[in-house]
Amino acid sequence: MESGALLTSVNGMLTPMRARMSRVLSRVLTMSLREKALAVVALGLSAHLLLGPVRRGWSQMGTDFPNYYTAAMLVRHGEPLRLFYDWTWFQRQIHYAGIDHQLGGYVPHTPATMLPFVPLTWLRPQNA
Repeated sequence: MESGALLTSVNGMLTPMRARMSRVLSRVLTMSLREKALAVVALGLSAHLLLGPVRRGWSQMGTDFPNYYTAAMLVRHGEPLRLFYDWTWFQRQIHYAGIDHQLGGYVPHTPATMLPFVPLTWLRPQNA
């Protein structure tokens, strides 16, 4: 494809996008003060709802992730599967994995549930 034809193709794709952006911009410029205030409040609440859980997840583990991560780490180390279902042993392994202040167990989970987490075991728990 020649550069002229490629440029025409790209311009053809950008034209609808430019028209859409133009409509959005003109709508924002014609909004009343009340509508703008509501939009800012909605944006702020949306950011709070989305960023709050992300921030907490980044700093602490309070979900089932430690169970899956520990099981995947044990698979990587070649531990026997029957031990995964021993509550005391598995809790000790969670602690050895570097996860503190987290109660866990692998009893309700099937062996396949930890497989997607095996590649993450090369990272520390909080980084994974």
